[in-house]
Amino acid sequence: MNDSDKWILSTGKIVKDALYNFGIKCKHEHLCHSFVIDPNDKIYIDEEVFTETELDEIRKYKLKPMPQMPQDLLTYLNSFRVSDISSLRNAIFKSQQWDSPFNRQTHFDHDWIRNTAYNLLHEYEAGSLEKDHLELWLLVHVWNFVDRGFGNVDGLETAMRSGSHLFCIRSDSSSRASSNRKNRNRTGSAIVKMKRKIMGRRGDLIIRKVSTEYGCSEAGKSFEGNKWDKTFV
Repeated sequence: MNDSDKWILSTGKIVKDALYNFGIKCKHEHLCHSFVIDPNDKIYIDEEVFTETELDEIRKYKLKPMPQMPQDLLTYLNSFRVSDISSLRNAIFKSQQWDSPFNRQTHFDHDWIRNTAYNLLHEYEAGSLEKDHLELWLLVHVWNFVDRGFGNVDGLETAMRSGSHLFCIRSDSSSRASSNRKNRNRTGSAIVKMKRKIMGRRGDLIIRKVSTEYGCSEAGKSFEGNKWDKTFV
């Protein structure tokens, strides 16, 4: 890549070159190997890859503000802030103006909130939220509401269905982007035997459209602090 096409900070440092030079020194896989920057990763300061001023410039570059929740949606969400099960059930089943006729494009988020509250209510009434569970149980019974939050995106299907365009992948699939990076220097058998294809990172959630991955997540059984293994993954 020509230097003119690379990101150059106000200090004159070329970001991609700095990441590359740091990456070849790493003895273990790091985000820099995918040219991904976490400006809060203290290793960049410790290894003098970037200065704090440079990291702050990276944080603010083309910063996208968090979108504001529409007031009517916030009001509906707050209607579930009640103190007992009976009131929560009343809030869930209360007739809404948008119920009939229901417009999925306009009120998908409202319906998603109600559906999520109802499903969590089922778990609460069953007493399951008071018990200790393995990570997979939490992914299936609790974190599935995140998957359903993408339900109004055109082409969304679950991981096991074929023919869709945008996937919400859980557990059984690995990252294609990660696999492509690890295998980019793989060649066919000749002087030496062809190396076995390396699998990409397995994430608890991968958001994918065709062959392009837009995001991923890793969920843990419980929160153990900002410096725990799942945070670094």
